[in-house]
Amino acid sequence: MLGPDDPPHTVAQRRCRLAFAELVLAEGDPALALRLLDKLAAAAAHGEESPVIAHLWRVRARALAALGRTEEAIATVDAARHDAAARGAHALLWRLHAAAAALRRAAGQQAAADADAATARALIEALAALMPEDEPREQFSRAAVALLPPADPRPVATVRYPAGLTTREVDVLRLVAQGLTDIEVADRLYLSPRTISTHLRSIYAKLDVTSRTAAARVAGEYGLR
Repeated sequence: MLGPDDPPHTVAQRRCRLAFAELVLAEGDPALALRLLDKLAAAAAHGEESPVIAHLWRVRARALAALGRTEEAIATVDAARHDAAARGAHALLWRLHAAAAALRRAAGQQAAADADAATARALIEALAALMPEDEPREQFSRAAVALLPPADPRPVATVRYPAGLTTREVDVLRLVAQGLTDIEVADRLYLSPRTISTHLRSIYAKLDVTSRTAAARVAGEYGLR
């Protein structure tokens, strides 16, 4: 049986290691996830595994972001983005631009975040245009665009959210109101599930509620959906 410190040698072992690292990250241990991913990156081959490598970079960026190493996370996603662009992998490229947009927004790099979000949106539209059927095209477009951070959010300095909510708490609340789980919210915002739980406790206290359903209802009342 392959241990966490044993190098993976086969494609199947590398895929299993990547899935395990994602699970570890979802369970709130980004440091261990990063260690697993770095060992995987050192052992992984390129060529036919290029999509796997690019996905590895995306997960590694999430682990770095969860550890507060945002600039390294951005550099990791940018490296994957350049590789995907060179290979013409547009189906992967839009996801990487979306990830870069989320990371840059978290780092306060709003202009760059808007540019990444706009590029991701353009790639989504180009991919959708290749689909022959209207319904699948619309379903893909809606689902893909929903993964993008707001391209033009209001300036943080002028926003006054109700109940003393912070900008990040509003980001979390909006996604919770859409029905996303803690893990899905964490994935969208490049945070750890543990951090999302901390934000939710603060949100519940500020809104004087005790459940996700009640928080989502109040979010609707405040127009924060």
